[in-house]
Amino acid sequence: MSGGKIDPCQRRCLFGFGSRSVHDIPVDYIVTPEEIVFTEHDRRKPEGIYWELLEEEKLQSIPTLRKLGGES
Repeated sequence: MSGGKIDPCQRRCLFGFGSRSVHDIPVDYIVTPEEIVFTEHDRRKPEGIYWELLEEEKLQSIPTLRKLGGES
């Protein structure tokens, strides 16, 4: 296992510079058979489920979301 670092070019390919959504989840590590790379990002992780962003169809199609949202 090696603790490699990700170079700026790889960072751009992985994370891009475009717009990001509030629910996008940053990657902390990239694990391959040869190494484990810590990505060293500064992005915050989502703070739970953003219910206001869920479309009704998505909410109804995923039983766990329905249960968490208080619907049966």
